[in-house]
Amino acid sequence: MKRSHLLNLISVIAALLLIINWISRAVGTLCFNWFDYSTSFGTLFFNMAINIFAVLED
Repeated sequence: MKRSHLLNLISVIAALLLIINWISRAVGTLCFNWFDYSTSFGTLFFNMAINIFAVLED
C-alpha cells in the first residue's frame, strides 16, 4: 500500500470519528439539528469520493 493511500484512509477515518464525536455530544442537547448532521456526513462522503477517485487514478 502506498503512503498516500494510507494517509487518505487515515484522513477519512479521522473525519468520521470527528463527526461521530460532534453528533454524540449534540444528540442530548437542544442545539442538535439535522442540517448540521447532513452537512457533516455529506462533506465526509464527498471527501471519501475524492480520495477513492485519487487512488483509482494511480
